[in-house]
Amino acid sequence: MIWETVWRWMLGPVASLHTPTADAHNPGADAAIAKLTARVAASHGDGGIMDAALEPSRVSAAYQLVEKGDAGAAALLALLVGQNGSAKTSEFGLRGWGPSRSAAYALAFSLSQQVVPALAAAAAHSQLREIRALAVFCLGQSISLDPLCVRGVLGAVRDESGFVRSTAVAALGFAGRRLVAAGLNTERSHAVAQAVDALTSALDRPDFANDFYGAGAVAAANRSVG
Repeated sequence: MIWETVWRWMLGPVASLHTPTADAHNPGADAAIAKLTARVAASHGDGGIMDAALEPSRVSAAYQLVEKGDAGAAALLALLVGQNGSAKTSEFGLRGWGPSRSAAYALAFSLSQQVVPALAAAAAHSQLREIRALAVFCLGQSISLDPLCVRGVLGAVRDESGFVRSTAVAALGFAGRRLVAAGLNTERSHAVAQAVDALTSALDRPDFANDFYGAGAVAAANRSVG
């Protein structure tokens, strides 16, 4: 994937993203994970150019956390969805969009068994549309072949936010294609059929505009004028 390619270009040869490193078993592992987590969480909070300058460091640290196995995945999930999936508006506003986005990029490469269920829960239940959209995005981009990557996105097609709905449509396409490419069994075939049905239902619907930057409001205004 492009994120892994760019990361490797920046850092040079490192251990495989798909195999936890020996650091996860060393006495200093907790300290290393805490240090990396702090780098991912670094933010100016305003989403401006100063915060954007932190993005390479955040993404690099996030990918290194993926290499720490379950412990690294748990740290990334806490950054993305909050402790126990309880991210609040005030917490998100304080640290901004960047840390959660960086965590989502990296979690797409995690093989930890806790990741996909946690993302599916966040996609369905997070109070914040940004977190729901990032969880949906991550399920779509994930290397996992768990059919829950599709099932966890189905409800997002009917989310109250156009941002989440439009992200869900793209994610269903990616996740469904990934299952087909891996070879279909009964469970995967059922998930792919569900994805096709959801995508078909989205055709010609006027409410899939991305409202993150007000596109949904503009589309609604245009429809009311017409």
